[in-house]
This record gives sequence, C-alpha cells and structure tokens, in this order.
Amino acid sequence: MNQESFSVYVANHLPSKVWDNNVYHALAGSDGNYKLNHLFYIVNKIYPSTTSIEEFDALRWFKFLIREFIIDPEFILQDATHNVIKNEDSQNELVIMLTNDIILKINPHDFRVTIFHSPCIDPAIIEYLKSTALQFPSNELLDNNLVIITDANGYIKGELMKKPICQPLEIEKLYNDDFLPINLIITERLEKQNDKGLVLLHGIPGTGKTNYIRHLICVINKKFILINQGNFHLLGTKEFITFLLDYKNAILIIEDAEEIIRPRAEKATSAITNLLNISDGILSDVLNIQIVITFNTDLSRVDSALMRKGRLIANYDFKALDSLKAQALSNSLGLTSKITQAITLAEIFNQDKMNFSQNISTVKIGFGKTIGEEPG
Repeated sequence: MNQESFSVYVANHLPSKVWDNNVYHALAGSDGNYKLNHLFYIVNKIYPSTTSIEEFDALRWFKFLIREFIIDPEFILQDATHNVIKNEDSQNELVIMLTNDIILKINPHDFRVTIFHSPCIDPAIIEYLKSTALQFPSNELLDNNLVIITDANGYIKGELMKKPICQPLEIEKLYNDDFLPINLIITERLEKQNDKGLVLLHGIPGTGKTNYIRHLICVINKKFILINQGNFHLLGTKEFITFLLDYKNAILIIEDAEEIIRPRAEKATSAITNLLNISDGILSDVLNIQIVITFNTDLSRVDSALMRKGRLIANYDFKALDSLKAQALSNSLGLTSKITQAITLAEIFNQDKMNFSQNISTVKIGFGKTIGEEPG
C-alpha cells in the first residue's frame, strides 16, 4: 500500500461524529487515562487489537499525518503542558481518530505510538503506518539508553533520558585487583544479546558501586532501566512484567535494594518473586532482561535464591581500596596526603573537602592528618 491508496482508504472511512454522540465518558477512566478500547467498542461494536511502533520521532510523525491526510481537529485530543518560567509548551499525549477503525495514541516522551485497530483490518494498512514511521528517526534516541521508571497514578511509565556524559572508568586504577576478573565477567555477559541473569554488587558506602553502574551505562550498548526506592512497590505487580515486554534485552538497575532482597521467610514480598522469575524463571526466556542489584547489607541478609548457581552472573563485595592503590590514585589527583591503610574512593576523592559531620569514625592518613577530622 502506498500513500495514495492509504489516502483513499482514509477518505472512505471518515470517523463518526463521536463527540456529538455523548461518548466522552467512555474516555475518562478513574486513573485519568484515556480508555480508548472503550471508545473503539462504542464506535465499532468490537474490541480492538493493538500494534505499537517505538523508538522513532512520534511527534513529527503525528504532524505528518495531520498534514498529509487533513485530519479534522475535532478528531484530535491533545494533553499538553505549559511551563510558565521557560514559556514552553510540551506535548504529553496525543490521540488521533484517523478513521472509525484506526485510533492512534502518541506519547512523544516515550517515542512510541499505539495503534488501536479492528482485528479484521487489512494488514497492509498497518504495514503502511509502520513504513511511514521509518521516515522519522529520532536523533535524540541515538544518545538515549536510560529509562527511568515512574508511577503515573498507578500506571507504570518509562521516561527516556539522555545517556550521562561520562568516560569509561579506569577499572584497574579505581578498584582492587580482585575486581578486575569480575569486571570482565560482568561486561562480557551484559554485552550478550538474548541473555538473562543477575549481578549482585554490595559493600560499604563510598566504595564505587554507583560509579561502576555509570561505567556500565557508558560502555554497554543496551537500554538500562532504573527504578528508585520510591517506586520499589511496582516491582511486585503484574503491570511491571507487562511494562518489561516493551524493553526486551534491557538491563534493569536496582540500587540500594536492601528492603526487597531480604529472605522471604522474614517478609513475604511479590517483588522478589518477580525478580527471581525475570532473572532465571520462565519469564527470563521471554524477556531476556538482566538485573544489576546494589546494596550495603551483608549477604546473610539476602534471599539465598538470588545467589543460586545458574541465576547469578557475578557477586562482588566492594571494599576500601588497598593502601598502595589508594596512594597511587591520590597522587594522580595531585594530592599530597600519605595514605597508610585502605580507604574508600569517596574518602580519596573528597579528602580536601570540608567535613561537616560530628563524631564520625576517622581514617588516619600520614602525619596525624585524618580524613573527616574536624579542625581542632
């Protein structure tokens, strides 16, 4: 099907005057989201199939459709936000009723479109819409591999973010020697397509776990999905599994995960059940999601099933950097402290910063100078 034949199809299937038929109530759900399947049923007396197109410039595609097929504004719903300070308008969601049996939901921030269409529609029509999307690649997506999970009134949403500006870390310089082979194992496995498994990174704060996560985001050519503690409740829901279906072959990052990885005998949680199924259950063969979990607690406080052979890619306990490496790193930073024992990366990089803490434990460096010591 070409543009001319598609134009003929649209012209012969102009949408009904649905807004005049008092069916708007079918759109507004209790969660504030449009119930387009209800609208589709009212208009067509059949529930729709859906097809999604993703990772392209959905907003430019939307403007193309309006221009080429002269869509009446009556059949366009727009959810927009105006920022007063920046004096900017942004589109949050767009709904187009292209014909009675084709309704499009566009989310420019997710770079995706969902097509609600009749199960009986000519497949060539859907294929044409897919082909037009190829004309609108997103340059922004080339630099984006980071997805932040948010809870939008009970609806799980992925906000695509730009990859952080960074350089790969000098692993041999910043970490103890026993981490070098572990890093090779982690990197090699996370780079594999259609793989699964779990990486556990733990240890005292300040030893470089988060910096290592940033390093992985820089060097691994996959999408990374981040979920923060405020949204951990989403991990145990069936909607979370549905969400992951849109991100196959991605890497899920869960930082500071103590509350959800405790032994199940202590506290029943569906979050850990989902994590086990995603990392090495039947779901893992469908999703191909790899998981990286960081925490500060001892391994004895972790559910033993997470460490089962076959599920676990790697397990590493980050410790303070040994004194020789710490001294070399400190010297490379242009600092003059003499380091006599193992200290954390945070202490090395911040040894010239003023410390506002009171009564903290200290680490001796050289001639009576102490990291974290209050001036006397």
